[in-house]
Order: sequence, then structure tokens, then C-alpha cells
Amino acid sequence: MDKKTETKLIECHILMCEALKGYEDRAFQSNKIFEIRQYSNQLPEDMNNKITEYVKQVIRPMVYDADYWSFIEKDENYGAYDDDHHFIINSDFSLERIIFRKYHYIHDLLEELSKFMYEEFGLDYDS
Repeated sequence: MDKKTETKLIECHILMCEALKGYEDRAFQSNKIFEIRQYSNQLPEDMNNKITEYVKQVIRPMVYDADYWSFIEKDENYGAYDDDHHFIINSDFSLERIIFRKYHYIHDLLEELSKFMYEEFGLDYDS
């Protein structure tokens, strides 16, 4: 791989990491997805297709699926539904647990992203 392509892949990797780390801000993530798309004509087609598919499968749902975090946020260990079908968190401790579970989930996604970039492109870069 030439240096220019490697640099573009590193830049995409950084943008994908930023998108994952910005999991609490959908507008921020959406902007990062847009920035990643700007590389579509700067990378070889096969590389671009792999990055596009990764973003589509991993990052995009965080932005556009309103129930994306329900597997954590609406865990019955942390609260219950009221009569209006709103989930009510039962304590500050439960809120902390939700926050930490999200953080750990994102940390795992960041590790998977690094593994993906290494396995697909031989890119050994950690942001």
C-alpha cells in the first residue's frame, strides 16, 4: 500500500473512532459519517466499500436507530415502565451502571474497529 492510501485510511480510522466516541451526540456522529464519505473517491474502491459497509453496520445504527441503546437503557435491572410506558430509572446507581455499560460497549467497539482495520488493511494504528 502506498503512503498516500495509508494516510487516507488512518484519517478514516480516526474519523470512525471519533464517531464512536461521540456516541452521546447523534449530530456529531452524523457529521463524522459525512466526513468519512468524503474519502470515497480518495480510496481504492475495494477499501472504500469495506469502510462504507463497516460504517453502515456499526456506526450508522447509533445515529438513526432511536432504540439503539434500549438493550442497556431499558434493562429491567435498572428500572421499570410506568403506566404511560416510559422507562423510569430506579436509582442513581442504576444510572451510573447504564453510563458505564455504554462506555464499555463503546470501548469494545473501538477495539473491534482497530482489529477490523488491521485485518482488512494491515493498518496498525491506534487512535
